[in-house]
Amino acid sequence: MAVNAAEEGLTPAESEKARGPDQLLPDLGANVEQQPKKESPVRFALLFIALGVAVFTGGLDANLIAPAVPAITDSFGSTSDAGWYGTAYYLSLSCCQMAWAQIYKAFPAKPVFFSAFILFLLGTLVGALAPSSAAVIIGRAISGAGISGSFVGGLIIVSYIITLRWRPIITAIFALVIGSTMTAGPVVGGALTSRLSWHWCFWISLPIGGFSLLLAPLGSPVKDPEGRRDGFKQLLEEFDILGFALWVLAVVCLTLFLQFGGTRYDWTGGQLIALYVVTGLLFFLFSFVQVRRGERALVPGRIIKQRSVACSALYVLFMQTVKAQITYFLPIFFQAAQNKTALESGVDTIPSFLSYFTFQILANLAISWLGLYTPFMLVGSLLGTAGTALLSTLTTSTPAPRWIGYQILALSGFGIGFNGPQIAAQTVFQDPSDVPTALTIITTCQDLGGSLGTSIGSAIFTSVVRRQVQSVIPNITAEQIFGAGITGLQAMVKPEQRSSIAEAYAYGVRVIFYGSTAFAAATFILACFIEWKSVKEKPKDSERRNEMAET
Repeated sequence: MAVNAAEEGLTPAESEKARGPDQLLPDLGANVEQQPKKESPVRFALLFIALGVAVFTGGLDANLIAPAVPAITDSFGSTSDAGWYGTAYYLSLSCCQMAWAQIYKAFPAKPVFFSAFILFLLGTLVGALAPSSAAVIIGRAISGAGISGSFVGGLIIVSYIITLRWRPIITAIFALVIGSTMTAGPVVGGALTSRLSWHWCFWISLPIGGFSLLLAPLGSPVKDPEGRRDGFKQLLEEFDILGFALWVLAVVCLTLFLQFGGTRYDWTGGQLIALYVVTGLLFFLFSFVQVRRGERALVPGRIIKQRSVACSALYVLFMQTVKAQITYFLPIFFQAAQNKTALESGVDTIPSFLSYFTFQILANLAISWLGLYTPFMLVGSLLGTAGTALLSTLTTSTPAPRWIGYQILALSGFGIGFNGPQIAAQTVFQDPSDVPTALTIITTCQDLGGSLGTSIGSAIFTSVVRRQVQSVIPNITAEQIFGAGITGLQAMVKPEQRSSIAEAYAYGVRVIFYGSTAFAAATFILACFIEWKSVKEKPKDSERRNEMAET
């Protein structure tokens, strides 16, 4: 840990110059004062291993499921629920982020992080034991609620103990962890589904997560910034319960509107019109409550009005919408349109994940060296838009070199631009206490993008596939189409009709990617309005940090 400047007889500026690049731990001045003794490097390493394993488990769980979706729908005859296996997960992620941010303000970060992780493992257990499609959806919702607390908590813990200059490096390490799950997850999920059962896509997370929980007590403690930590008393006093309830209801209604539109109900039907009106009213009431509560709101106006935060939030919302649609529906394309197994579809998506996390790491390292993050967001948006547009041309006969190249182009772009919003949220504020709230806004939009991506994609997919299949087989009903499962429908039709069914699924995925291209293009426009700030501390910022430590 850093030595107090006054104890060494150095001025604040001299103290800052004396710090080498290996001194990563001190960040907030309050933390430096609270930690007079240097923590054991072993305990510090154990803390980061525990955090890393927890993040690895959450990432693995998120990426195992996509190749298993066709098998789950075949098992329960629930093609209409295909989108819900992803939507339920991301919906609870986005809804719970703001609640976890309030909990982190009231309680110490480390125990909250691992409590949230235990909740995630509980949801995974529910999915592993699920006897029905509804049980799988419930398990995914519980897992999403838990891992949302761990994901935002990991960012908060890093912001407490790592200097701003070196956070991109630590973020790159966590990106490597997530990237490994993105590469291995589809392959492992496909192998487990093909060789054993889709249930094992849930079972596998439990022993890995248990290892993280065993390491947690051995890791070094996390020194939170100075401030009131009154636990439940502070939580009850400051938690915006009304705002949180309105937010959850609004997001759920929006998801139902997108999920049911064109499938269960007609877009012009009374049910959807009523749901649309209720959704708009709930978002209006949520905004009104946030304005009235001021600094005690879930989303303080002072923070969300900051230009870079607002644009970064929308940037990551649209980018994650596109990424969720690619990662979720591309395996379905390979299985339903190109007649591949779950394992083969997992292998075929490796270029996506490998390019995504590779370029994410390289971008983080470059940001730490260059200091600027906005250029990477601009370049990432351009590449992502081009790749997504090319993916919208996929057919049943598209050769492998093309769909491999399209994946690499799209996901490398998203990897380059992904962490820019999180770094922007930590750079544009002078007061470190604003960082957790800004990060929560960014991560909430990130997870909301995943929920919207799968919801919109599922609504488009089921609607388009139903129309296309009924044009080939006029007498078939929607219940027969969706009750057969995504891959089971091929066994129900005549051999000469199977190519037309495959093309119907391919067209459904293409229509999804048409919309994805528009969302990707919007991210470039948003990146143009984000400030060009550097993560490298200026001398006056360094002196201010040491003055805080001395005070």
